[in-house]
Amino acid sequence: MGAGPQNYPYQELEFAKDGSPVHHEQADAVRALADQVTDVVVISHGWNNDMDEARVLYRNLFASMDAVQQGGGVAVGDRSIGVVGVLWPSKRFADAELIPGGAAGIGDADPALPGDLRAMAGAFDAPDAEATLDRAATLADRLEGSPKAQREYADLLRSLVSADASEPADASDELFALDGSELLDRLQAAMLSLSLGAVPAAAGGAMGLGGVDGGGNGAAAGLGSALSHAWSTGRSLLNFVTYYEMKARAGRIGSGSVAPVLHTQVAGRATLHLVGHSFGARLVTAAADAVPGAKSVGSLSLLQAAFSHNSFAKEWQPGRPGGFRRMVDEHRVSGSTIITHTRNDKAVGIAYAIASSIADQATSGLGDADSPFGGLGSNGAQHTPEADGGQALQDVGASYHFAGGGIHNLLADRFVSGHSDVSNPQVANAVLQNILAAPRP
Repeated sequence: MGAGPQNYPYQELEFAKDGSPVHHEQADAVRALADQVTDVVVISHGWNNDMDEARVLYRNLFASMDAVQQGGGVAVGDRSIGVVGVLWPSKRFADAELIPGGAAGIGDADPALPGDLRAMAGAFDAPDAEATLDRAATLADRLEGSPKAQREYADLLRSLVSADASEPADASDELFALDGSELLDRLQAAMLSLSLGAVPAAAGGAMGLGGVDGGGNGAAAGLGSALSHAWSTGRSLLNFVTYYEMKARAGRIGSGSVAPVLHTQVAGRATLHLVGHSFGARLVTAAADAVPGAKSVGSLSLLQAAFSHNSFAKEWQPGRPGGFRRMVDEHRVSGSTIITHTRNDKAVGIAYAIASSIADQATSGLGDADSPFGGLGSNGAQHTPEADGGQALQDVGASYHFAGGGIHNLLADRFVSGHSDVSNPQVANAVLQNILAAPRP
């Protein structure tokens, strides 16, 4: 047990990057917790968290939830809540030098890139990652003006990740299929479009770049920091491939590691609720998709989720459902799914603006709700008949109507200032009400 939430019974589940449990006895502790409470809330951090930062996020969110509960605005009745904190190895982008004024401009040399490439070997699962990144580092100073070096560099970085985890709604098809030189050209076009304000300021456009949310707790994308401080195309591809790797890892751990524990240790003992921030939202969604049986999850709360806004879509393009559409069609969640979203979330907005550019989408509307490539944390669920778009995240004291189930997009402009601002009382109030609205067995 770690130093997590102080106001609720708490256990941890920690996994290595291959999804194996770090402490086998933790699964038994989760079962014991489920036998003590009526509701088990499983929460996952996102990218850019070390274990201590993840625990701080958990403590702060559940301290806010306890304050809401103790304030009397939400009646808990005879329900009792226990918390399971998932810990998984996430990795931030390679942004070794974040000193304003020391950045490489678009097309300029990036002297820190070779060292940062070599330092990222531990982020990838590929057994030859160290040798691959070492070779890529030798090409870094030849990327400008050498299509041959660009192609080899792109092929090296793409070899570190598997196309098996690709999702068309994230522009992964283009990431793997494009000629390496063209891919770098499109990345440079994305950087230029962002610098000129093709994306609204709230999503990381020209007026917003100085404050891009890339370095805070749980930030989904150091892409923001990369834009602010080192815009070289070689670094941008490293960052985007790392983004892809962490997104894929979150899904694998959610479906292959977390879901089996929840099925064997929590199901039938307590009502299960899943809460995720950033890529942790993808982790818990993958878990919900993998836990067998309809209505196996009581509620799902996705806080500034860093995956596609088309993930739950019935058809985001003709004949193409979202990657997690099965979860909706098979009614895995008996209560409601809530999704906080705001264009204040620069990290998610920038990531999907870059995906749009890789896919060669027109620069107008990059990453917005009408784009094929946008994030849940920016826009909420799109092309999803079950999703409503008329609610806003409310202040503490307001009541929601989540009892009917479905998917609720909560516009969070008033109370979520950036990607990592998810532990405040307003967010906690919505999560707590979603938990309590779920039907009990």
